[in-house]
Amino acid sequence: MTGSRRRVRDTKTAAGPLGWTVHLALWAGALAVALGVGLWRPGETDSVFGRLEGLLADARFVLRGPLPAPSGVAILAIDDAEIAAHEEFPPPRSALADAIEAATEAGAAAVALDLLLVGSTEYDPRLAAALQRSQRAVVAAAVLPDSLDPGTPRAVTRAQYAMLERSQYPVVLARAAEQTAVAPDEMLLPDVDFAPDATLGTVSVSVERDGDLRRLPASMAVGPVPEGSQGATVYLPGLAPAALARALDADMLLRLPDQGVGGRLEIGAISVPLDAHGDLPLVHYGPSGTIPTWPLRDAASADLAGRVVFVGATALGFGDLHGNPFDPALSGVEAHSALAANLLEGRSLRRDGVAWLGDIGACLAIAALAFAAASRDRPGRVVLAIAGVMVLAAVALQAGFVLGWWFDAVSWIGAFAAGAGGGSLLRVLRDRRRVENLSLYQSPELAEMLAREGRPSFDGRTMVCGTVFADLTDFTGYSERAGPDAAGRLMGAFQDSVVASAKATGGVVTQFSGDGAMVVFGLLEADRGEPAQDALSFIGLLADEATRWPATGMRAGAHIGPVVAGVMGGSSHRQVTVAGDAVNVANRLQGEAKVRGAALAVSDALLTESAAHGAWVERFGLRSAGPCQLRGRAAMLEIWTADRLPG
Repeated sequence: MTGSRRRVRDTKTAAGPLGWTVHLALWAGALAVALGVGLWRPGETDSVFGRLEGLLADARFVLRGPLPAPSGVAILAIDDAEIAAHEEFPPPRSALADAIEAATEAGAAAVALDLLLVGSTEYDPRLAAALQRSQRAVVAAAVLPDSLDPGTPRAVTRAQYAMLERSQYPVVLARAAEQTAVAPDEMLLPDVDFAPDATLGTVSVSVERDGDLRRLPASMAVGPVPEGSQGATVYLPGLAPAALARALDADMLLRLPDQGVGGRLEIGAISVPLDAHGDLPLVHYGPSGTIPTWPLRDAASADLAGRVVFVGATALGFGDLHGNPFDPALSGVEAHSALAANLLEGRSLRRDGVAWLGDIGACLAIAALAFAAASRDRPGRVVLAIAGVMVLAAVALQAGFVLGWWFDAVSWIGAFAAGAGGGSLLRVLRDRRRVENLSLYQSPELAEMLAREGRPSFDGRTMVCGTVFADLTDFTGYSERAGPDAAGRLMGAFQDSVVASAKATGGVVTQFSGDGAMVVFGLLEADRGEPAQDALSFIGLLADEATRWPATGMRAGAHIGPVVAGVMGGSSHRQVTVAGDAVNVANRLQGEAKVRGAALAVSDALLTESAAHGAWVERFGLRSAGPCQLRGRAAMLEIWTADRLPG
């Protein structure tokens, strides 16, 4: 037995626990994937990931809820009633002039027209006079849409070039060579000089793939502008920043890095970062109508004092409608006014390089936490830990959003998946190693089942099984002659042969006891074929293996009958036990073979249950021993014996 114990210890050491090398490799792999996701930032791409990020951003807005209506901006709306009253769109420029004059008299800080004043009308002089009187007016410019045949150049007048030049941002560190500029003749510009003090603001927007409007451009590169500027590219401000600069009578400055993405917009004391696209993310206030709005016809009675007033269409039939998290039909003028309110109130969503660094750090932290959570031992704890990491990440994501940080939720999800996947793989490998270690002391099939289920499916059930008891002949004498080391090696060879033969024939080794073993056939559902045939096949394979053992042979007894299998033991230690008369008979048959000097004793029930019992009689050289009364049993039993096993 000393040799046996030594061999078991050596084998266990060889299997061992899962090494730290594997643990660290999986952990480092998960972090590497998370780092790659953070650097990639898939939510910023124009792909399905970008669309998913937009939906997740909308969900964060909805979870935050609507904000109070801003007090610094207002809208004079061209609604459906206004269009119906004038029976045309846009309304006559005389109506626009009346509204601008009313806003000026009310003390509006600035007036911005979200309308393209293209073409000439009889009311142009009146509108020009109203804009002149305002002295803080901004009119719209836009990229020529495809529907208006952009391939046909539009003549640009000297006055329009002048408006472009006086409307531009001063730019610091401009990456002009990297900008794709729009030619002036590809734009819709006012056809007349509406006033020396009027400036331009671009109203062109980039709608997301799902139709929502989540950001507005801070600027648009236009050029070259040849008049007095030596063919320079100008950076035309967005409508909202241009209107805010006029309202505050402040200088604008656009800071663009020489390399990379992002930048910063400065309007007086206001300084906000740009996102990776050079745009300004919108902080939505709520559904349509949240921004203080009055119909254009009621401009004279509207509360416009000190406000930046935007004039634009909200009519459903106009078509300038976009989705936002609170409303599927938000007008463009409401988006521009919301951005102006964001800048006035200091509300911004940072999605710049600093937020990107935050995403990278969060991805690494989330991956590490998810890895630790998913690699825990107990399934219940894994679920709780994973849920905890998810809740923690969601709370951090939402808290950052409320505080003005638009972190990339898709990147965080990818990092979580990488960490959880790595941790789960580690747990699977660790469980597999435990099963391998357990299989050194238990049947591999049973070990895997017990590791997976705790209690096997056969627990407490009665079933017909074949049972074989086998041991080494003259093992005691061999141990005395050869010594403990040789005896240990022989026992190891015997046990390896039993395991291999049982696996090949669908048997389950339920126990090793000294130089003996008990193998049951038909115990596992997946292997319930022909228990009697399988038991005899096992004996044949083991007999073949016995030819490799030094100076000894084997003895076996086999029977078939009903048994009860189950897991027995206390809370800290259990073992699989198979009990019943059939087990006792098989054990007694092995003893009977020893008494008779035979190598094999099998019951007639087992032999006749086999489909090829005649072939087994011939192969093993079995002879009928007639009815036999086994020790401890009253009933007689027909048995067959063989003097020696072929091999």
